[in-house]
Amino acid sequence: MPDSKIEIKVTTDVDQQDVHIDSMSIDAAKSFSIILDSLVRIVENTPGCENAKIKVIDGSAAAVIEAPTDTIQMLYQGFEDTRMHKCENREVVSSYSSFQKLFKANGLGYTADFYIDLERISILNTIKDSRQFRTKSQKTVSDTSIKFFQTQLIEVGGKYPNIHFLGENEEKITASCSQNDAIRAKEFLYTDIKLSVWKTEKEGKRAVYECCDIYRNAQAFEEISSFIESIEEKSDIDLLMDLHKEIKSRLLIGDAISLRRIARIMRIYSHDSTDLNKLKTILLVTKSFKEREEIAQHWQWLNKLYNKSYKKL
Repeated sequence: MPDSKIEIKVTTDVDQQDVHIDSMSIDAAKSFSIILDSLVRIVENTPGCENAKIKVIDGSAAAVIEAPTDTIQMLYQGFEDTRMHKCENREVVSSYSSFQKLFKANGLGYTADFYIDLERISILNTIKDSRQFRTKSQKTVSDTSIKFFQTQLIEVGGKYPNIHFLGENEEKITASCSQNDAIRAKEFLYTDIKLSVWKTEKEGKRAVYECCDIYRNAQAFEEISSFIESIEEKSDIDLLMDLHKEIKSRLLIGDAISLRRIARIMRIYSHDSTDLNKLKTILLVTKSFKEREEIAQHWQWLNKLYNKSYKKL
């Protein structure tokens, strides 16, 4: 038996007779079909589940998701978010709602369990006793976005640390920054600079810019800017899938260059406006590398930001 999995089973029919996969009533067959379909949708719509396997246990009406422990932990967090009405993923919430209707309605017997490192966590009564699962109320679209510039730096300094550079239409843009970023920027004064900034726009007010990162390596700038600009145009679930895939592919290489590139991506999302699902995706996929020098500080920043944002929900 794998150390970590999800197992949901139809155990008895309305007559309290054991249910077997090779011989079951119409109601039991319908219920099992819903369970299997719902598990598939949960896996399909949770970033990082590409390695999950779905199987049916021989002889019993049990559907199982098998995956590495970190993947099952991620799926369990998705269930907890659904239970707390903090999940924004409609497909995941809809799937757990299907379980909820089944477990409450038709008189069949069920078991529903997560197994994490052999520890059994039953979710049957939690699902049955919870209020109807709903997606979290959607916030308005963030008024902050990430922008990339390859431009001329014309000034560094001021009363507070900031940098001044030319925008796309040769207009002067001022971005606040840390003292360290101001020091880093000085070497590019009156020359071309490659940088990313957070731009916040509110109706009736001037746009506010904050320095995110400064790039010395042209290839790193091109790769990161192209990747971020491409995924930020996608739907929420596709964005999360691509973000997870990109980071995972670099973790599989695991060298210092790949980890530093991940750190650059993490820095882009280390802003108060970052969506909670993006933070969670990055933190979960990088968790086993969080002590590596190249990303350790960035992981801590994102973790603090995630906990701060989660408490506000």
